[in-house]
Amino acid sequence: MLELGIEWTPSDKSPGSRKIGLQAIRDRLEAATRKEEPALYFMENCKASIETIPYLPRDETKPDDVDSNAEDHCYDMVRYRVLSGSFAAGKLNMTIVH
Repeated sequence: MLELGIEWTPSDKSPGSRKIGLQAIRDRLEAATRKEEPALYFMENCKASIETIPYLPRDETKPDDVDSNAEDHCYDMVRYRVLSGSFAAGKLNMTIVH
């Protein structure tokens, strides 16, 4: 893929990153209602995220995490992006479009 100019950013899968990522998503969604601080917005064409993320169940044994047996692919994508590089806490406002 590199030969075609496609580069991948490694995702943060370090211990505690799922908890930190969930809280970062919550913080950015709440900030969007105040229009302050780094925020997260979903456009109407982000259908899969809109349809799945709000309904993700909590993990029964780890209430600060989502149930990874549920449809969490969109959630993982958003979480990885929120935790990555220049989009990490306090660095800039972001919009995810997919």
